[in-house]
Amino acid sequence: VSFARRLLEILKGAGGTRGIRVPGTDEMLTPREVEVLRLIVTGAGNQAIADALTISLHTVKHHVAQILAKLGVASRTQAAARARELNIL
Repeated sequence: VSFARRLLEILKGAGGTRGIRVPGTDEMLTPREVEVLRLIVTGAGNQAIADALTISLHTVKHHVAQILAKLGVASRTQAAARARELNIL
């Protein structure tokens, strides 16, 4: 099974994706940002995320930038840690 296919299976196993409010803020992660964040947490890189979600690399980079801003962090590693800390995934 390809890495992208495995990532897609992870997303499907998570049930329906919906938006999530970031605790302690007025920020809301969109359903697509939640999908991208779930894949970031698995360690997936931008290209793997693009392949799994069948979106462009540019779009993935945009989503990642939005996620980092909404979570108030500077890196993907910090985003994954913050998501776990806030129990938002």
